[in-house]
Amino acid sequence: ATVNNSGSSNCSLKKFNTQPYSNLVLLFILKGPSHPSNVKVQAVSSVSILVTWDKPAHSNGDIKEYIIFYGTREDVQSNERKVTGNTRERIIDGLNKYTTYYVKVRGSASTPGNASEILNATTFEDSK
Repeated sequence: ATVNNSGSSNCSLKKFNTQPYSNLVLLFILKGPSHPSNVKVQAVSSVSILVTWDKPAHSNGDIKEYIIFYGTREDVQSNERKVTGNTRERIIDGLNKYTTYYVKVRGSASTPGNASEILNATTFEDSK
């Protein structure tokens, strides 16, 4: 079975014998949620940013948690914070002052879903 990026699935089967139950096939394709929508990232202090989002268009089951990936490089978001259940916002604190952070959000049901686009925010400079 193969699943392509558009979400469609293809499966091919060949019959190898003629035993009574050889026509019984169970195929489960576990698919996580689509990407969270309306993701917003904004600095709220010199050491924290606020990340908010809406539910994915397709949850494909009960969403158990959201994972926020973040880092200071656009190509690598190696840090993560998790929120559970229906929570759809998180303040990420303990960050560096006046630094740009790149953020994406992913929901997880029975399997992890698609990540949002990568957004960024720059923490504030200290007041003088």
